[in-house]
Amino acid sequence: MKGRTAAWTSAGFVCGLVIASSPALGAGFAVLEQSTKRLGNAYAGSGAMADDASEVWYNPAAAVHLDRSMQLGLSVIDPSFEYSNPRPINSPGSMPLLASSRLKSDGGETAAVPNLAYSAEVADKWYAGFTINAPFGLATEYDDNWVGRYQTLRSEIQSININPFVAYELDDQFSVGFGLSVNQTDVSLSRAVDFAAICAGAVGSTTCPNGALPGGRSFDGEVEVEGDDVGWGYNFGLLWSPSDATRVSFAYRSEIEFDLSGDGDFDQPVGLGGFSALGPVLGAGLAATFSDSDAEAELTLPDTLSLSLRQQLGTRTALLADITHTRWSSLDEIRIDFDNPLTPTAVEVLDWEDTLRYSVGIDYAHNDEWTFRSGLAWDETPVPNARLRTPRLPDNDRLWFGIGASRSISEQATLDLAYAHLFIDDTDIYWEQPDGGLLAGEYESTGNVLSLSLSVNF
Repeated sequence: MKGRTAAWTSAGFVCGLVIASSPALGAGFAVLEQSTKRLGNAYAGSGAMADDASEVWYNPAAAVHLDRSMQLGLSVIDPSFEYSNPRPINSPGSMPLLASSRLKSDGGETAAVPNLAYSAEVADKWYAGFTINAPFGLATEYDDNWVGRYQTLRSEIQSININPFVAYELDDQFSVGFGLSVNQTDVSLSRAVDFAAICAGAVGSTTCPNGALPGGRSFDGEVEVEGDDVGWGYNFGLLWSPSDATRVSFAYRSEIEFDLSGDGDFDQPVGLGGFSALGPVLGAGLAATFSDSDAEAELTLPDTLSLSLRQQLGTRTALLADITHTRWSSLDEIRIDFDNPLTPTAVEVLDWEDTLRYSVGIDYAHNDEWTFRSGLAWDETPVPNARLRTPRLPDNDRLWFGIGASRSISEQATLDLAYAHLFIDDTDIYWEQPDGGLLAGEYESTGNVLSLSLSVNF
């Protein structure tokens, strides 16, 4: 009872925190930070190591190798997406943006992302438990006057995933597990709107009647679209232990589809007389077009397929490996439909591609108290080229380098610490939207993750 009470008390704590924005450092907007130990291995051996309760997220069948246990972790993710502008930039009205807005801007945001896992044997050869975490997330924010403000200001995905599971030990070599995911996802996207360009286009001139220039900020507004939904999916895993030294994990996690519903809020310009300068008919028409409205959009979180290995080399050293396929091709566009029939549908074409992540790592048990680990991973981006790279997420290939350590602080408890640095290739961008203008330049990106967890056996 003490174990179950502690687990549900921790669950309430995690539910309160995990809704915070989760900056993605995995490819796309995947949040990989679900285990401190596996972060230290750059996610090599995920699901096959079975050394604490966090392993059941990667493969629920790992529960058969665990005592009744709980793991509570917290990762601090610090990404940097710094944009520089060496190329001409145009506003939606094809006017060069003012030199004063040609600033560097870093869209990265630091956030803390917790996770919780609990596993216990509930009957002979039967195991059950749950995980609570944020497997996907996004948080980028730019200055209001940055040069790409007509493409994006803030992008945010807030997620909480609750995943109960069961596992069964078939025999000494094979175990299987199955789980259900219930995922609550909130999405918020905002950007500036160049109402000067809209006015100029409406009257067939290069300027508004009030003299405001496209790209000049004096007649800028803003639109923010928010939506949320609850979706569900499933996961299953197979764990094969042909010997005490070898363990192989095969795991699948399904896609989750969402029908997001919410609202679109337009902050219309109030300076220079607003739309009234265009006259009562045209001004009223534009004001009605860009007015607050309910909105909806579809979102698909991709499925993943993983194969992992743990090979014991002697009594102290374990070699780990992993290959994970993510089907990002299920995310081809972002399409936002407004209930207001006058407001045009907003579409951002993504055309993302499927990706692979390869990782290798090592665990070294120095003595009964200390274990040290390290790992490397190559993580492919789903973004195919610079023309499909959005400033909301200027993604590119990355190399993970992870290190970590575990210390037994009692017979029941272990404290884990890990750090990972991400080396991300310099990233070209040539993102053009009909109503957002052209953003061309380069991103210099990097990432750091620090993770701490406590594992307890009851």
